[in-house]
Amino acid sequence: MAQAVAAGASAVAAAAALTQLGLEIGSFAGSSNGARDAFVKNVINHVNSLGYNVVVVHPPSLSHGHERQFDLTLQSGGRDIKFTVYVARPHIKMQVTNTGDGGWINWGLKGRNWVRWGNTVKFHPHWDKRSMGNPYEVRPAEDLPSF
Repeated sequence: MAQAVAAGASAVAAAAALTQLGLEIGSFAGSSNGARDAFVKNVINHVNSLGYNVVVVHPPSLSHGHERQFDLTLQSGGRDIKFTVYVARPHIKMQVTNTGDGGWINWGLKGRNWVRWGNTVKFHPHWDKRSMGNPYEVRPAEDLPSF
């Protein structure tokens, strides 16, 4: 019973922390002076400094396993530029595919135990070198294993 209560309290604390995180990263949309690459880098650095795995992507994108998704709008050059921020704690398996354009102005990622296959990145809590390869490497898209 005590473990169930502790687990419930932990889940509530995690949800509250993620809600607060959403408020914090929302402030970057107004403080990046319209620079898309600075916005992406500021968000991934801040979120990762709090212990989360994070992917910021200008839509379109596909995702699996994230704990929270935040949709933000950056005003840049007189236009509204949409971004999606996917967040998960390191013990959560998460996969995100950028189905749009690449480069820092469109996406970035940071965290623990990830491998990138082309425009798809996977974060894993438990590393299997046979199927995943080496952490933090970029591999050919055609080698992407199933989630």
